[in-house]
Amino acid sequence: GHVARILEEECAELKAENVEGRKTTPVGVTIVELDEPLPDVTQPTIRRRGAVLLDLIPIAASISTSYLCFTAQDYFAGSLILLGVVASGFTSIVLQSSRLTFTHPIAAVGSPNGDGILTGDREVIIVKGKEDSVNAITRGRFTLRFNSDIGYALLKASSYLYTIQFLLQLLLVPQSTFYGQLLFLASIAVSLAYGVYLMSLDNGKIQRRVFMESVLNKPTMRKYALGTRTSMAVFALLVMKPINPEKHLEELLPNDTKVWKTWKENVLTKIRAREPLRFQVDKADLTEPELNLLKTLYSDAQSAYTAFELESARSRKSF
Repeated sequence: GHVARILEEECAELKAENVEGRKTTPVGVTIVELDEPLPDVTQPTIRRRGAVLLDLIPIAASISTSYLCFTAQDYFAGSLILLGVVASGFTSIVLQSSRLTFTHPIAAVGSPNGDGILTGDREVIIVKGKEDSVNAITRGRFTLRFNSDIGYALLKASSYLYTIQFLLQLLLVPQSTFYGQLLFLASIAVSLAYGVYLMSLDNGKIQRRVFMESVLNKPTMRKYALGTRTSMAVFALLVMKPINPEKHLEELLPNDTKVWKTWKENVLTKIRAREPLRFQVDKADLTEPELNLLKTLYSDAQSAYTAFELESARSRKSF
């Protein structure tokens, strides 16, 4: 969903701790720790530095040009500019009466930790926390809420006001003086320049900042760069400690050849027993190419265990 993509973009920009080992298709694995349960409804706030002063520029320009039109006795142009100020101000008031709201489903009482994983081609996110917190990322959404039905009616009224303003411009601008028309165009130019400025802002970064700070309360995040998807899969299992590790391993690595089955069985045995991932290669009935592949896969698992030891040490330091 949209919320998961916001988190993925945020994790993609994190600096990763490189893990030694074989490298084919590097994958970044970010661990996000949500320590406190998140409320089912949050109203995040959006702040821009210097926003108030910048917002005053088009208002001041419109009022000034309207005043100049009235002093020149061009009431058509002055009234149109003033109507634009009223329409913009009315819409702004209506929108400010609404609240940006983030909601997500609440888990049942007594639910265990809901550690989850979000997988992509080059980025994997492991979310650790209560079920409510994980729901916020996997099933949360942003909405714009009004305090009552009156808010929706006022929003519709503001759209009608803009329509009336547009029609009056078609009728009255040709009736204005040349001086008034120039001032009218000047006010529009300032408003357009302000609109271009707003469009130039990195809205994606603003969304991420609001989500990470106001919704997730600046969670602890640690990122590792593993060289292969095999290492990533093993590292994810070690970090998550799922009840059914074999199910997760099959989802992450669906390979089912003889070598892969042997490797999976040995890795899962050590994970269940919480033993270090150190392996002795059993030649058994494997051919030379199969034996080489098994050694390579064991090496990937050992790299994942090295990353897990590093993560365990860093996790202890954060407390």
